[in-house]
Amino acid sequence: MRWLNFIELTQIGLRLAVAPKHPLARKRTVTLEQIAKEPLIGYSREGYPEYHEFLEELFAQTKRKPHLVEET
Repeated sequence: MRWLNFIELTQIGLRLAVAPKHPLARKRTVTLEQIAKEPLIGYSREGYPEYHEFLEELFAQTKRKPHLVEET
């Protein structure tokens, strides 16, 4: 997708989806450190290399890296 030009139309904050009974479900905000401890599902590296670059930059400010258990 690097060959596409993007024009920002709006900004949407990041969202985290968890099961209703998950310990993080009751929190209004969570830290990157809390998220990094959880198994995550994300976009595939093959289809969305920019997403993985974004994750690396985002989690660079923490001492932990995200734990992707599945890529879609």
